Amino acid sequence: MAGWVHDFDITRPVHYEPAQGTPQAPGYIAPGEPGYPATNDHSHRLQNPIDQPYVDVVSRMYPGLFTPALLANQNNGDNRPIFFVEYSHAMGNSNGNLKEFWDVFRSTKRIIGGCIWEFKDQGLLKTDSAGRKYYAYGGDFGEKYYDDFTIKGIVAADGSPKAAIYECKHAFQPVTCNLIDTNKVLIKIKNRHADFSLSSYDVKVDYTHGWKYYFRKSITTYSVRSRKRYLVISLLKHLLKLENGHEYLADIHFILSKDKAWANKGFEVASDQFALTGLANYFNQQKEKKSSIKSETDNNSYIIKVKDFVVKISKQNGALTSYLWKGEEQLLQPLLPHFTRPLTDNDRRGWKANIKLAPLV
Repeated sequence: MAGWVHDFDITRPVHYEPAQGTPQAPGYIAPGEPGYPATNDHSHRLQNPIDQPYVDVVSRMYPGLFTPALLANQNNGDNRPIFFVEYSHAMGNSNGNLKEFWDVFRSTKRIIGGCIWEFKDQGLLKTDSAGRKYYAYGGDFGEKYYDDFTIKGIVAADGSPKAAIYECKHAFQPVTCNLIDTNKVLIKIKNRHADFSLSSYDVKVDYTHGWKYYFRKSITTYSVRSRKRYLVISLLKHLLKLENGHEYLADIHFILSKDKAWANKGFEVASDQFALTGLANYFNQQKEKKSSIKSETDNNSYIIKVKDFVVKISKQNGALTSYLWKGEEQLLQPLLPHFTRPLTDNDRRGWKANIKLAPLV
């Protein structure tokens, strides 16, 4: 099959993750012999001694952060690109280490990236007995044999974003900025695009004072060309006088200046935030008379009162039911810690949380 693909279209590289090991090559370790790569440990599955010659890419699943360097530095004469066909799993509370993985990917020779399993939840729209629509999966259609390995996307079945996709966007963003000098407020802007100038973006910097919007300033990035090109700019000239004892932040945004086939003008492609000062000191350095704390109760709540705020905690379940700040309610609904979730198939098959975390009788 690989031969046919290469003949049919010479522009398409072939990768096949099971194409590991070449028995004809000197140094090959056969299954069952000491040193044979363990099939249940993807993170240490090095080439044995080299992957099959009919693939153009070295492909692996589920690396550790140390795996890219092990593969890239393996002394077997192989210079093919390395691709992690599945390096992150989006099921449940997952997708950890994205930033750390991409720091390693970008700094290690031959690594060209990888795939997340997967993009979208595979729920199917169904209507319940009350006429309400929901996305069904894992036995919801009455099937006898099923599993739950269908709800594992970075977006939901209806395409709405989950939390993981926002981290993906920041890890993958094609422009990155770093604060390299706090006193001079020097920002290093790096263009990761393969073939795209930063002059195509409108670049805005928002300054905030504590939690309050301060002001916005447009800046020019000139024509920072693609690939490893960078520009150092100073934001110092844009700043107003910074008051001591307050926290100031700068947020830089790279916004499409023209409509694209995939997004409209004004869409934010990349962003970063910088702390221009330390944390705010909201307390006077001189000794002040502290506000007295009063506590009382009613039928439903424990109540704590200080000068500017009143807090209510439910007697029934310990929830924070009200937080009044200068007479204004800060909560939309009661806040209650929740540390449980339904078991996933990974829990049942893997570390068996339902057994290890079961209450002691």
